[in-house]
Amino acid sequence: MRIKCFLLSVALFLAAMVYAETPVLKDMMLIVLAGQSNMAGRGIVEPEDKIPIPNVYTLDKENKWIPSIEPTHFDRVTAGTCLGRTFARKLHEKYPDRLIGIIPCAVGGSPIETWKPGAVFKKKGYQDEHPYDDAIKRINIAKENGRFVAVLWHQGCSNAQGKREFDVAKENYRKKLEALIARFRNDVPELANAPFIMGKLRSFRKGMKIDHVNQAIDEVVKNVKNTASVSEEGLEPNEDKLHYNRASLIMFGERYYKVFDELCSKGEAKNGPDHECTSWLAFSDLTKNNTNLLHKNRDAKARDIMVLISPASSKYKWVGLGGADPGKTDGWPCMGVNEAGFASVMNSGEKCTDNSGDQKGKTTPVILKEILSNCGNIDEALERLKLIAKNNEYSHKDAGSIFFFMDKDAAYIVEMTAHFITSQRFDHGYAYRANRWHNPGMAAYACSTIKSYLGSSNREYEVRTTMNDILQNKGKFTVEDSLGMARMYKMDDTPIDRRVCSKYTNSACTLEIDREYPAQLSTAYVTLGPPRNTIYVPVPICAISVHPKMLSQEWTKATWKRFDEKGDKGGEADIPQEWLNYENKSIAEYRDAKDKARALLKANKVKEAEALMQDAVMKIWDGATKLLM
Repeated sequence: MRIKCFLLSVALFLAAMVYAETPVLKDMMLIVLAGQSNMAGRGIVEPEDKIPIPNVYTLDKENKWIPSIEPTHFDRVTAGTCLGRTFARKLHEKYPDRLIGIIPCAVGGSPIETWKPGAVFKKKGYQDEHPYDDAIKRINIAKENGRFVAVLWHQGCSNAQGKREFDVAKENYRKKLEALIARFRNDVPELANAPFIMGKLRSFRKGMKIDHVNQAIDEVVKNVKNTASVSEEGLEPNEDKLHYNRASLIMFGERYYKVFDELCSKGEAKNGPDHECTSWLAFSDLTKNNTNLLHKNRDAKARDIMVLISPASSKYKWVGLGGADPGKTDGWPCMGVNEAGFASVMNSGEKCTDNSGDQKGKTTPVILKEILSNCGNIDEALERLKLIAKNNEYSHKDAGSIFFFMDKDAAYIVEMTAHFITSQRFDHGYAYRANRWHNPGMAAYACSTIKSYLGSSNREYEVRTTMNDILQNKGKFTVEDSLGMARMYKMDDTPIDRRVCSKYTNSACTLEIDREYPAQLSTAYVTLGPPRNTIYVPVPICAISVHPKMLSQEWTKATWKRFDEKGDKGGEADIPQEWLNYENKSIAEYRDAKDKARALLKANKVKEAEALMQDAVMKIWDGATKLLM
């Protein structure tokens, strides 16, 4: 008894300290608890349950955030220890620096029929209750403080089979549960990508038939995406033979968390984008020639690689690399630079909990095309991307994205889930990303496999090490250095089989922003296919057309033919020295043409400068087609 009193005193003291030091509650990981009494919790509250968990808060009856102590719920005077707080504790153990918010919404005794708009639950001795409507109100309040990571559901005792036939009861409950999940996700779009996790029921009272509920839950998991069930095996009751006891609720909460963690880990195997990428940027303090560089190696299955030129309707003209139908240059860029001196590329981000799922909207190439066409600097691009996410228009299946925005003066690396965006600003030096997140706040949403995480880390290490070697040996970083890095396929002393250039790399592009004359001299240096199976050619921003064999995709097809002839070693193919000699000669000639064009631009001879650039690249393209085909 003395020990319990001591623990209670300590708990009250710690609670008071936490109340006094409550931080600004933003960017929380939010957990919704819904259902009836076994979700609300009727476990006996022990003194240790009154000790707050650091960084974990509960939305109380007055819709105020308070340190999380038991009882979490307030639906009945019998409310006690619940499984949700254990789930939050496990989440805190994995993300100790993140704020976590619990939204208790369960109502003891509520049948599933009361979990819909306008439904009233009448219980003797209590005022009329509105389980669903009240839950939606609290969820909408909570969403201002963070992002939802899970909805935990446990309900069904009030929908016992009764006299109905088993199959009828099961089918009836299944339909109502699936409708409930859809309703939650439709009424609160921010819940659309949060896993919906359902606990199975265990009956301790003779005559309470609830097996149909458990089988209905199994069917829901098969039918509804991003759902899972939690086993009820081994759970024990309180003396009332109805509610789980404290020890069982703690066990149940740990099971819910394990299922949640497994669901996140499996996420990258379902409906994910089939591409990964490696990108880097370097500012003029490193290039030493008043240009900024932005590069992307694209790893993807697509083979329809094209040089793209913006449609006439674009506010800003742009050139880029991406996919399009043969004969068209107005396609879907994965990388590009526009006449304002703004460039962008995008990588797939990590598989994540807050994903767009099957939501129809703007894919990342559609977003990039919109941004290149309408944004003249990095701030405009960031605001447009935020608006797209706010309007729930972003579509990237079960992964997030990484956008690089670069202009004449600065750059952002933007990392995003379906609804959460962070950005880091750079204005000198270099930076890089593969497909793992670095920005503050992003790790909480990630659920990539260790293989994927290490593959990204390996490529990032390769870029960093090579860039440092180049800078230490030469004192600068050039276009040629960037093109060479894009072909790296060997790395000693690593067991990880993912390189900057691999059998998955379908194209590469270095975007050069000319800070003095961006509308005429900015350039995309592109490969039409895997970079070790073709050569780089320049495409200036002022180009008015591309070579016919680029337009017809003959160039691209020839590249893939060589790749296929090498089998699994296509990504490691040796580049013929004759090709490399032509590539180096062409880039040197192109640089000379740029110098002449710059002199014309200084004399305000814009048309002459643009014509000179077009003539120079047409000669380079003609020579390349003869060499490659």
